Amino acid sequence: MRGPYRRNAPGGSVLLPLGEVTLSVDPGFVFTDNSDPENPGWPISAGDFLMSMENRTDSFRPEATVVRTAGGRIVELTKNYLP
Repeated sequence: MRGPYRRNAPGGSVLLPLGEVTLSVDPGFVFTDNSDPENPGWPISAGDFLMSMENRTDSFRPEATVVRTAGGRIVELTKNYLP
């Protein structure tokens, strides 16, 4: 997981990488895909998420992805709509 930070720059802010860290996935991990505003997502389990990723061709962008951690583990990953 790469942790970006925001820096203000002329004409707007810029996301720059802060570093990388590897975190375990919590047994109760859920993924929600809200990237399609006409079809809001619903939470799915880690196993279903991994199976769905096998056939996906899209990517996750830092500015449209929210990762929630607790106790040093990833508990939730949400992909949001980005126009």
